Amino acid sequence: MIGKTGTGASFGGIVDYLLSEKEKLEQGEKLKEPLILASDGIDIGDKESIKESFNDQRKQLPNLGKAVWHTSISFDHDDNVSNDQMKEIAEDLMHELGLENTQYLIVKHHDTKHDHFHILANRVGYDGKAISDSHSKRKTKDRCEKLTKKYGLVQAKDKVNERKADLHKVIKSGIEEGKGFDSIMKDVEKIGYTYRFNQSKAGKINGVSFKDEAKGVTYKASEIDRKFSYTKMIQAISQRQAELELKKLQDQGKQKDLEKAKAKTEKKEPSKGFKQDNKKKDNGKSFGL
Repeated sequence: MIGKTGTGASFGGIVDYLLSEKEKLEQGEKLKEPLILASDGIDIGDKESIKESFNDQRKQLPNLGKAVWHTSISFDHDDNVSNDQMKEIAEDLMHELGLENTQYLIVKHHDTKHDHFHILANRVGYDGKAISDSHSKRKTKDRCEKLTKKYGLVQAKDKVNERKADLHKVIKSGIEEGKGFDSIMKDVEKIGYTYRFNQSKAGKINGVSFKDEAKGVTYKASEIDRKFSYTKMIQAISQRQAELELKKLQDQGKQKDLEKAKAKTEKKEPSKGFKQDNKKKDNGKSFGL
């Protein structure tokens, strides 16, 4: 179980997103429509009445720019969580985050590989006071870890670390094999990650980030390994390719030397016979006339 929290200014856009019909197809089947698990203090007749309910209450604090609280909770595929359990977990989490005294809407989605739900709440409470969003991201992470243990769910941290290890292994092995950057990124995509460049306004690439599509978690390359920051990765790729090219040339040189040595051993040695003396040998004495 893993959660993310953010705040915003418009209830209209987030309500449309949460309750829009899903027309995507997955394995030939139409995805299920969003399911409202629970709500409080709002008219759930249709999307427009929901927006109106949230906006009517926020009028109590018109100067609160970001009155929208949005938390998404995803479960591991090994977690078999029923709708009733999701509702219970959501309400438990809202209590932990201080959202028990305000309007809320809990919606279940099926548009990813893993079931998940969204909590939409009004930061303007029933008492007309603003609900603090201070450290909301950290609090959501901490409370999710607490509830994961309470409900016996899969620890998100363990799964995330496993996935990070998979990504690290693919990049490291790609560099060692002498692959180019584009080739390594194709291997990264094969294990369920996407990547994007972090660019300056001038268009200069300052880094690269990887998103685990199944988990919805994004990492900077340097968070996987400091050696894998974009600049260092490019340097490592170039250096390794140069090393492999040099080794290839050295191996080719050794092969040529071996071939020369082999050729020499195969040459026939000249025959070692005695030289014939063409001069006549006089074994007798010479007699004059």
